[in-house]
Amino acid sequence: ISEVFVDNKSVFDVGAPELDPRFNWAYRLANGLHVRTRESVIRRELLFTEGDCYVPAALEDSERILRAASYIADADVFAVRQADGTYHVLVETRDEWSTRLEPQLEAGGELELSGVELREDNLLGTGQHVAAFYRERYGATIYGASFGTRQLLGTRLDAEIAVARTPVGTAMTQRLAYPFRGETGRWAFLQQLEHESDYFELYRRDDDGVLR
Repeated sequence: ISEVFVDNKSVFDVGAPELDPRFNWAYRLANGLHVRTRESVIRRELLFTEGDCYVPAALEDSERILRAASYIADADVFAVRQADGTYHVLVETRDEWSTRLEPQLEAGGELELSGVELREDNLLGTGQHVAAFYRERYGATIYGASFGTRQLLGTRLDAEIAVARTPVGTAMTQRLAYPFRGETGRWAFLQQLEHESDYFELYRRDDDGVLR
């Protein structure tokens, strides 16, 4: 492999035939508000680099890894043979819209808004995840925040930490993982720590035999 080219597209490919041209202004606005995934982030997900032997399976695995990322909507990785016998590899990606404001609904006698979560899955194009949430539960307020990355300190380590305030205490989750890298990955590990102070359900059978 003599060259690797990365074409990191934004959310909408303005002018593409599958998009209604009447809404090009909206597509451009969305692209302007979105920060594209950085080229360095995409390159760190690849299983090959310049100077490596050309192995088609490594390209296929890299494509699957990119598509599995929550901030990538689509990916295409392919090679073009050159006259000198080397290969140029082209990596084309299209971003997923990564900012979400999600209401939390609760079904009781009627559908009620019980909370809201604000999440960004591609912070400043780095592939990092940040979120904050607020909700009502057991008549008390619960709130918390989380942070996660697929490339901790520029490596291929997955990391996540989340903290929350529960009705009776606190909750915390910490995770560090190295997933199998493609079909040929030889090893992986997962370390996870959880702590939670919260209500739990206790069922008992009353004198009338009804389980409550």
